[in-house]
Amino acid sequence: MTPGARFPAGNSIVARLLRAGAATLVIMSSHGLRMLLSLVIIKAIAVHLGTAGLGQLGNFMSITSAMAILAGGGIANGVTKFVAEFSDDKARLNSFLRAASVYGLAFATIILLASVVLAVPLAGLIFGSPDYWWLVPIIGFLQIAGSLGVIAVGIANGLRRIDLLGVITIPTYLVMMPIAFGLVANFGLPGAALSLGLSVTATGIPALFVLHRQGVFVQILGTKSTAADFSNLAKYSLMLLASAVAFPVAETMLRAKVTETMGIETAGLWQALTRLSSAYLGFFNVYLAARYLPLLARTYGSGIAKVMLRQLAVSLPAFLLFCVALFLLRDMVLQALLSEEFLPLSDILAFQLVGDGFRLASYIVGFLFVAKGKSRLYITAEIVQMALWVVSGYIAVATRTDLHTLSGFYATAYFVYFFFICGTAFLNRSQLQ
Repeated sequence: MTPGARFPAGNSIVARLLRAGAATLVIMSSHGLRMLLSLVIIKAIAVHLGTAGLGQLGNFMSITSAMAILAGGGIANGVTKFVAEFSDDKARLNSFLRAASVYGLAFATIILLASVVLAVPLAGLIFGSPDYWWLVPIIGFLQIAGSLGVIAVGIANGLRRIDLLGVITIPTYLVMMPIAFGLVANFGLPGAALSLGLSVTATGIPALFVLHRQGVFVQILGTKSTAADFSNLAKYSLMLLASAVAFPVAETMLRAKVTETMGIETAGLWQALTRLSSAYLGFFNVYLAARYLPLLARTYGSGIAKVMLRQLAVSLPAFLLFCVALFLLRDMVLQALLSEEFLPLSDILAFQLVGDGFRLASYIVGFLFVAKGKSRLYITAEIVQMALWVVSGYIAVATRTDLHTLSGFYATAYFVYFFFICGTAFLNRSQLQ
């Protein structure tokens, strides 16, 4: 395992630009395909199950979001950070990777056992019927594959081996698209649930191959992990647990309120808008995790502000261009990705895009808490973020029962959150150096 993307060598400006361009292309392709896979599943659900089906699967979509975050104990960002830090110390790196492997697989096993024991009540909670109990252990088993995927992607990101990231993700998402559509088309709601579960865990299969080919298993067998390794991983689990709990809980509360006041059809529209937003924001988040987080983890002192401002200067204009294109083509995009039933979203997309712009800017600042391992600051920020979203949503519904108002309050909530996260980083700057 050696650091550096396997692209054109050399230190000339041209070579550096080629490496940066090739790495960006791989990352864009990787998450572009992941986003496309999510949209293919949403499209299949919209076509075969309609807005009501999308509304019925809302709780399970929240669960799969949590699965993606918590796979392997929620240590994805922790693996990236510490692999980047220890990349020049082979013994320390192998010790950490052994701890990450044990930690991730142990967490996945606990989830599997819990899914077997609690299958019936969980099915009632997630699907509204215990008849689907058999799906719960299957989703639990997929967590083992998900943990392998998390560790492999974390290693690739931390070592800046973007070529490995491409090998793990791109073929997986290409193969999963027809499989996912076929599952929904032929098996209805159970097929949709399986396709959603596989979409966030299927990288575990190529990850096993990559880890073996890179000699990770052989290198970690003869090493011993330290208590500090597990302690550091637990810190990142806490941070990701906050994200995994806060977002689905907030989304479930808002969806229940929308369903209660506006009906299941409107809840389906709102759910589709939320999923669409998560898909394209996820694209930017993956880029930040692969390129920005390792750089931030290795930067100290006054260099941190420069790295952050540079990332804001790159990401926000790129997002603005994306928003303009999406807004101009919104009717075509909504019909292509969903169906004509979802065209009412065209009128409220602008507010959502404004809110997502502030959300992306907030994430760029908030990544500093992850890079420096400041779990208290990160968890506080997550709680405030979700509280603002829920409170603004409840006020919007109480003020006027329509999606226009709800989206407007969403944009306002993230406008406020952006200034909160900037203020938090500034007030705690001495801890973040």
